Amino acid sequence: MTELQSQPVDRSWVFNPPPLWSTFPGFDPRLGHMPDPTWPPAPADWVWWVPNPAMAVAYVPKAPSKVRKPLLIVFGLLIAMVMIGGLVANLFNGWMDEPTTGVGSCWAPEGKGLKAVSCRSSQATMRMVGDVKSPSMCPRGTTEVTARNATYVCLTPYLPE
Repeated sequence: MTELQSQPVDRSWVFNPPPLWSTFPGFDPRLGHMPDPTWPPAPADWVWWVPNPAMAVAYVPKAPSKVRKPLLIVFGLLIAMVMIGGLVANLFNGWMDEPTTGVGSCWAPEGKGLKAVSCRSSQATMRMVGDVKSPSMCPRGTTEVTARNATYVCLTPYLPE
């Protein structure tokens, strides 16, 4: 029993009574409490002292961080940028619908000739693949050659993507 009483009074550890010892709450040999001689012996490997559960550090969640507001601001700015980007793309998209007359432009029959049209137009039937000085310089696959000013326009059938 002296080994039990030799422990310093430290409230971070509590006495752990063996099975079948009918101790009262707060029983502590360091405070002079003695086991009843009629109690059975403790198992050979018994742990007499255990951490005091009342002294355990409770988990206390942290207060919400101040990061939330800046994240909401950044998220709002990203949404605004996407919306503005969509608006600008829509404006340029309409601008790009204007027919062009260079290589890559689309053409449609008009009377006895051809006219430049938007490649998004349902009228587009030909695509310009070259603007050359001689019909023989048109790329392979050219199906139609039309004279324009001092050059020749090389055209292939237009297949919308």
